[in-house]
Amino acid sequence: LAKKMFYIKTGNSVLDAVINTKQNKAEELNITFSVDIKLPSHIVVNDMDLAGILGNLVDNAIEASQDCDVKRIYLTMIYKDNALGICVKNNYSKKPVVEKGLYISNKTDDMMPHGIGLQNVERAIKDLDGVYDILIEEQFIFSAVIPMP
Repeated sequence: LAKKMFYIKTGNSVLDAVINTKQNKAEELNITFSVDIKLPSHIVVNDMDLAGILGNLVDNAIEASQDCDVKRIYLTMIYKDNALGICVKNNYSKKPVVEKGLYISNKTDDMMPHGIGLQNVERAIKDLDGVYDILIEEQFIFSAVIPMP
């Protein structure tokens, strides 16, 4: 009962569940998780697509941030001009590896397949006629724009 259950309320129950679950996980690992979401109460995107995109992006951000001196994740979502903008920024301790244009997982756990989450995100965004960009500087920054009907 002492644990907070819902921090973020967007008006979309699936989005709320994903973000609040990931925020709880980040806080358990002492990662600062900042969220800025400005969406209408009902966005026209498949909830499962949105859950998959956000779930994978935030899971990756949490994993990358765990070993950093400054553990911080920023999630921004905005709806403007009939488009949904998503941006996830996070610190990282191990620079992501890119081979042949694909991001390769640097996880060491051989029991689970790795490196497919970001590919699934990219595919889902393309299937929604969206575009995305990845920038790796001081932080790992994933940004996407998905058109909304």
